[in-house]
Amino acid sequence: MNYRNGSRTSIDQPTPAVATEWSAKQVAQQRSVLAVLATWFLAAGIVALMASSALGQPPYKVLPLAPAFEEPANFKKMESAAKSISSARNLADVGRENGTWAMRYFQLYVPAKITQPDGVTKITELMKNVRDRLNSAQRSNAPGATFINRWVYAGLLPIAKENYQPAARINAILFISRMDTAPANNANRTPPVPLRTIPAEFIPIYQDKTAPDGVRAAALHAVHRYVIYAAPSVVDPLRSTLVAEMKQLLDSDPPEGRSADVHAYLQRFAVDILASLRGATDAELGKKLISISTETKSHDLIALHSAARLGAMSADLRGNVDSTSKVLDSWAIRAMRAFQYEIARLNAFERPKPVSRQPTAADSMASAKKDETKKSPSAAMGRGAMGMDGEMGMDQMGSDMGEMGMDQMGMDMGDMGMEMEMGMGMGIGVQANPQPPEVIASRRKLNHVLQQLHKGVNGSGEPGVPRTLSETSSGLLGAVEAEDQALVKDWLSKMEAVITALNEPAHDTQEKWMEALDVQVTMLEEIAGPEAVAVAAQEPILLPGVSRVVAVKPVEKALVPEEPVLDEAGGPKFPENLDELAPPE
Repeated sequence: MNYRNGSRTSIDQPTPAVATEWSAKQVAQQRSVLAVLATWFLAAGIVALMASSALGQPPYKVLPLAPAFEEPANFKKMESAAKSISSARNLADVGRENGTWAMRYFQLYVPAKITQPDGVTKITELMKNVRDRLNSAQRSNAPGATFINRWVYAGLLPIAKENYQPAARINAILFISRMDTAPANNANRTPPVPLRTIPAEFIPIYQDKTAPDGVRAAALHAVHRYVIYAAPSVVDPLRSTLVAEMKQLLDSDPPEGRSADVHAYLQRFAVDILASLRGATDAELGKKLISISTETKSHDLIALHSAARLGAMSADLRGNVDSTSKVLDSWAIRAMRAFQYEIARLNAFERPKPVSRQPTAADSMASAKKDETKKSPSAAMGRGAMGMDGEMGMDQMGSDMGEMGMDQMGMDMGDMGMEMEMGMGMGIGVQANPQPPEVIASRRKLNHVLQQLHKGVNGSGEPGVPRTLSETSSGLLGAVEAEDQALVKDWLSKMEAVITALNEPAHDTQEKWMEALDVQVTMLEEIAGPEAVAVAAQEPILLPGVSRVVAVKPVEKALVPEEPVLDEAGGPKFPENLDELAPPE
């Protein structure tokens, strides 16, 4: 059964790309950050919209929206038809009239609605509804899935490519980038098969320097996803174009109007794309990643990501590491700076005043007394770091975005293995108190830093020296000459002690946590060595949004001098009795 297409040009089903083998864990990791990415891209689009309005730029295009679509009766028909075609097992049961209403919803109404000036607040709801309908049709192999795909693609592609409001363009790009011709198959360990048209449609958008930054970032994300899932199908001239563009992005400084955080985040996409296209045996790429990860001025987001990517490099990198000790010292310093940054960040916060104890409820004394001789399952097994950090759940993703910065966007549950492993090992038989959210969030961030460095060193991200080494060992451990492997093993052994201390469950208050971080900074200083520490000490700790000087170590209020008292001439006013200046006995 065929349905008439809308007024805008329809397309044939795009040719699928070639898929590579992919684990279910890797597919889950890609999905885990989508919500954060979509939120960030949407925010960037709104900011761009406000900025363009303030600068008096030409207004964005708006698709005409037929008033009849907004009438309650017609809107109800469209929603009902969209639901019907996404679930029907036989298109004959849908009927021609319902099919036409469904086409109007997916290809005409939704695209037009998200381009309206007052439609920004409706974008999330509308696009979620379309995604749910499409996913439902694909999961059930409903014959209507093919039509929904074509209608949505035909409706959203012009929005993605033309000068519509950024929020609409970003959502159109992200939606199309996930309109796979085949879903992931966990049983066969194959990833989703993305549309082959993605590079041709979205690379020009990324290359357009006049486009809003959020739109360019969304286009790059779409290309990144395509390459990760379909690298074998990327051949010249597309391959050469992507390599050139990504190398240029890696070597560039943030353009005007783009923050260093955002630029470093986009550079991570470049590292992934180059690694996927050029393979794990590319010595030139390996040297580039080492250079980025050891360069003092490199942003943590790109430096740590580059270090982690080295973990996938094979022994073909051997002979391309100029100085193993300098690389290890540099990475230890980067870890030390991350710990110092956390101390400064926590010191910059105003400590909450303790809440006075509430009176005991009158009926609490009447309840049965708990048998304290019986241990709960959690106490018997030990909660450890995994149990306590697991309490945060999805709230962590939203609550920490403001204070953790862009690097939190790179964290997902696939990267929490180190924290969980250390927590399980140390939690046996330990009854720990619940920890405050700021401690849990801080530990997660620092665990993520250490895990990325460990991936670069031993290829696995797990603490300690690998039990077995071979000619195919990856990471720095597999790349250095035999005589330097002792240095790498020593570094891993010493760093394991830092990880153990970091995940100690006894640090259950912010005060204890801050004291423990001080100790761990000292441990990292000893690993890096005095020369590297002296160089790092010359660089201040910079906190986004904090203009005042922040102490790296906690300072007791009693030791902070009061503001000097000045006389009428503006000089320091001495006390009338100079004996008060004498040192105390």
